[in-house]
Amino acid sequence: MESFDQKAHQIASGKSHTLILTVNGLVYGCGSNLEGQLGCTTEHTSSITPVLVEDISHIQMKYIAAGSFSASISKDQGSIYLWGSGTFGKFNTPHRVKKIEQKAVQVDIGNSFGMVLTEDRDIYTWGINNDG
Repeated sequence: MESFDQKAHQIASGKSHTLILTVNGLVYGCGSNLEGQLGCTTEHTSSITPVLVEDISHIQMKYIAAGSFSASISKDQGSIYLWGSGTFGKFNTPHRVKKIEQKAVQVDIGNSFGMVLTEDRDIYTWGINNDG
């Protein structure tokens, strides 16, 4: 088994996966990838060793969240990136959310929903609305 030799800054555990944000701003994931929640296009449905989310590895991240899918916020502009399967669709690799133009400071992911807090203290939500 390969070892993970990065220093962690933050961790977030989702429904069946875990994300690791390193002190260098890189995002790694391990666990299930059945719904693309590891952010990589791999033939494997899971990974016990953390794998780098390569599509955002050129962007330093400052915050991560995991639930039924995954999210991160970039350090420089506060842009939000989402990947995995949720009510917004299925993305095997990270996609930047363009509808929220304000700088994000926090994101949280639940079971088929998400919330973002912006620098201006506005809150944006999305997802299944069958429980209000």
